[in-house]
Amino acid sequence: MDDDIFQDFEMEGQTGFQSATNEYGQDRLSLDKLLFLTSPSTYIFEAEGELGSKHFQVKKGDIVIIDRKLEVKHGRLVVIVIGSEFHLGKYVLYDGKPYLMPQRIQLKDGEDIEKRVWGVIRGILNFYV
Repeated sequence: MDDDIFQDFEMEGQTGFQSATNEYGQDRLSLDKLLFLTSPSTYIFEAEGELGSKHFQVKKGDIVIIDRKLEVKHGRLVVIVIGSEFHLGKYVLYDGKPYLMPQRIQLKDGEDIEKRVWGVIRGILNFYV
């Protein structure tokens, strides 16, 4: 065969078609990275009690991931320490006063908020088995 007909084609590098799956390649899903579990400010708790199941779809035995570094803002789910108990609820400002909803626990102004809000909820893992 005459080699002159191939002189216009470059034969270096990729030849043929690339694999179609190369475009869809993904890294493995890492719950550590997704939920910031390696951060020293992140804590994991097992949910107890019944209030969360009604309002936040949290059942007993679900995993609650709490980040103590996140800023407390209106509308965020938080964990508050009252006495020796942890309470899950939505931090709400109503008429300029902070509340933990739906319990309607009123928080005192100023320093008390900093003392009682233990952390902001980053995620909740529900189990359906």
